[in-house]
Amino acid sequence: MLATEMDLDSAVQQVLKNAVKCRGICRGLNQCTKLIEQRGVVLCFLADNCNEKAYTTLIEALCNEHGIPLVKVPDNKSLESGLGYASMTKREKLERLFRRHALWSLISVKNRMD
Repeated sequence: MLATEMDLDSAVQQVLKNAVKCRGICRGLNQCTKLIEQRGVVLCFLADNCNEKAYTTLIEALCNEHGIPLVKVPDNKSLESGLGYASMTKREKLERLFRRHALWSLISVKNRMD
């Protein structure tokens, strides 16, 4: 099989789409920090344009402490597009309108072997 080169944005979207199919996504600071501390996460995505310094510092420290790979993406829009609007509940759609930046700045891929 031939390997094809993929840019970061395409790779992130592909990983997130596959994780959504398996219900292997958690979003936001509370959900992600709980799972990181329980070692229930295999990968975290963090947007560089997150404007909460404490938020990014905490996630970086937790991922480093627990040996979880942290992928920084330039913009939270690439995280949002990777998940797809159709997969969201009504509540998440409302949150998207009112808290868009915070909701999509951190996404973790769960360890589905638990």
